[in-house]
Amino acid sequence: MLVIDDDRVSLEPAGDHWGQTISHAERALRARYGPNAEALLIGPAGEWGAPMAGVFNRERTAGRGGAGAVLGSKNLKAIVARGSGGVHIYDPEGYAEGLKLALRALRMSSPIERLGKHGSANILELINVAGALPTRNFQAGQFEEADELTGEQWRAAVWAQDLACWGCPIHCSKLAKRGDWTLDGPDYETIYAVGTSCGVDDKWAIVEANHICDEYGFDTISAGNTVGFVMELYQRGYVTAADLDGVEATWGSAHALLTLLRKMGAGEGVGRQLAMGTRALSRQYPRQRGLRDAGQGPGDARLPPQRGEGGSRWPTPSPSAARATCTARRWWSCSAGPTP
Repeated sequence: MLVIDDDRVSLEPAGDHWGQTISHAERALRARYGPNAEALLIGPAGEWGAPMAGVFNRERTAGRGGAGAVLGSKNLKAIVARGSGGVHIYDPEGYAEGLKLALRALRMSSPIERLGKHGSANILELINVAGALPTRNFQAGQFEEADELTGEQWRAAVWAQDLACWGCPIHCSKLAKRGDWTLDGPDYETIYAVGTSCGVDDKWAIVEANHICDEYGFDTISAGNTVGFVMELYQRGYVTAADLDGVEATWGSAHALLTLLRKMGAGEGVGRQLAMGTRALSRQYPRQRGLRDAGQGPGDARLPPQRGEGGSRWPTPSPSAARATCTARRWWSCSAGPTP
C-alpha cells in the first residue's frame, strides 16, 4: 500500500487487506490508520486483473477504463492518505460570493430539484419514452416494465436516505435499506446496465447486483452490459447453460444476473472469461444481426446509457470523444430531432 501521512510517504505491506472486499478493506484501513484517513482501493476484481475493475473510495468509484486492474498489476491494494493541514483559499471573499451565486442557481433549478428528490433515475421515464432506454442488450429502446424503475418508484419502495458528495447540496445519491442492511442506491446508469439491459425489473435484485459490483470492485456499466451480452448469446443459442457453469441466462433472470456477477468479480469459473468484456467474448462467435458490436464502444468500453435511435446524434460523439464513451463529453452533439 502507498501511505501518505502529511509529508511522509511510504510503501507498506497490505497483509490481510489483500483479498478483502471494498467495504471490509475500508473499515480495516480506518481502524488501522484512524477515522480521518481516506483510501483509494481495489477489490478482488482488481487484484486478479479484471479489465473492468475500478478504484473505490466510500460510495464513489472511478469505474471506467480498468484503473483497478492497473493498480492490481502493480500489487497496489490501496492508496491511504491523511493530513493535519488545511485548505487555503487565495481569495476567500471572491470564493464566498461565487459560492453564494452557485447555491442560489441550484436552489432555483427544477432539474436540480428533481435530481435531489429522485436521483439520476429521474431521467429514466423520459429516456424510455424517447425510445433510447437500452433494453435486452440494446435490442430495443423501450422497456415494458420501465414504470417500475422510475425515480418515483425507487423513492417509494427502496430508497430510505439521501446522500451527497462532500459539500454538495444536491444529494442525488440514494441509500437503500432492508432490515439491518444499508446499500448504495443505485443510480440511472447502474439501473439500465444491470436492469433493463438484462431484462431485469426487480428493484432489489438491481440493488444487490450493484452491491456485488461495489464489493468486488468492478464497474457496473461494463459488468451489467456484459451479462446482457451473454443473455443475448443464450437467447440466440450461441451458448448454453453448460457453457456458463450451469447458469440459465434467460432475459429477466435475477438469479443468472447475480450468479454471473459474483463469478466475474471473483474470477471463478466462466466468470474470468466473462470479465474480459464484450469485445473478447464477441470474437468467439459469428457476426450476425449486429451481435458482435451491440452496445460496444472503442477500447472495449461500453457505450453510454442511451440507445442511439432515441436521439439522432447520440451514437456519434461518445465513441469519438477524447475519453472514449464519456457521457459528460458528448452532449454537445445531442439532438432530439432529425439531423439535417
